Amino acid sequence: MISILFQISCVRLLELVPLVYERVSSYSSAKSCGVPTMVLDPTDITWLFHLINWGKSSLLVIIRHWKQCMLSLIKILKGSLGGTVQHYIEDLGSFISHC
Repeated sequence: MISILFQISCVRLLELVPLVYERVSSYSSAKSCGVPTMVLDPTDITWLFHLINWGKSSLLVIIRHWKQCMLSLIKILKGSLGGTVQHYIEDLGSFISHC
């Protein structure tokens, strides 16, 4: 029973990550009365490396949702980042597409 709940929780989290990232990154430039409402460096993608490790799961349902999550994030990141980071994201997208 715990394994099923764990899988469901992981799947829901993976479904939400792209939506949350997109929402947070869109608010990072928003200002309220001239004061930034949130501080977020859109070029800081160190969190992505932690998410990449989820792809090493032995659970097929987690791997499937992880791949969907990563491809959605890569699509979002491609449109918002430039320079060297964008090339890295494109390479990562190609790698994940072939997994």
